[in-house]
Amino acid sequence: MTQTSPVPTSPAPTNPVPSPRGKASSSDLVPDEQTLESIHRWLEYRLWHSRTPGAQVAIGVAGQPFFSRAYGWADLERGVPMRTDHLFRIASHSKTFTATLVLQLVDQGQLGLDDPIGPHLPQLDPAGPLAAIRVRELLEHTAGVLRDGLDAGHWEFRRAFPDTAALLDLAREGGTKAAPGEVFAYSNIGYSLLGLVIEQVSGTTFAEAARTSVVAPLGLLDTAATYLPGTPGCTPAPVGRCCRTSTPRRWTPPPGSPPRRAIWSASSRPTPSATSGC
Repeated sequence: MTQTSPVPTSPAPTNPVPSPRGKASSSDLVPDEQTLESIHRWLEYRLWHSRTPGAQVAIGVAGQPFFSRAYGWADLERGVPMRTDHLFRIASHSKTFTATLVLQLVDQGQLGLDDPIGPHLPQLDPAGPLAAIRVRELLEHTAGVLRDGLDAGHWEFRRAFPDTAALLDLAREGGTKAAPGEVFAYSNIGYSLLGLVIEQVSGTTFAEAARTSVVAPLGLLDTAATYLPGTPGCTPAPVGRCCRTSTPRRWTPPPGSPPRRAIWSASSRPTPSATSGC
């Protein structure tokens, strides 16, 4: 299996000096080279066994990485090896950014957790079910809003990803499937509505709010609300998520991969996208 050169690591000392008062320091917690090599071999096996095209793995202690490697391929069709500096979509991990921005606005007194979203989103029908939903309920996924609306074709690349107008249409058409506060129901539409609330209250775009209030303070230099044009390894294609292709494709191992026993039949084993670096 092809891999990029790992980021240099700092091996643990052979005989680490105990920390004062019996507390372990971060250097005491770094595994020895034999353990790191075992982790590396296990990761290679897992990718091979699961037929995953490629992956990045980083392990650290107290904010300091001691293991950072890339495995497999970022693009099977073009034969591009995965690198540690390739950028991935973080997908729903971005919901933590949204929740953080909401709570920052609450701390600043610009927004209330029990505010109904209607006054913040005048595009919604004031008498409709969405307008009465509270900010807290969207944060908790208890607003009863459909997960992706009535048509989630954008996730399968059957149409363009919704802009603000299309998002509001999806929210209005889908409505709610349960009364607010009644059940837990995970909703991408719900968090997208929170993004619009953030824009309305902050007076800026979600991307800019995330950059100035979360990304920059944390020093996340390669993190953005959209892809970064001109950045090596970063393309608008979904290189970091598994997705279905319009035409089923049989998975084939990259050149140089070891032979593999037939554990699953082709009909029972899901096949990853040939172009996805998930």
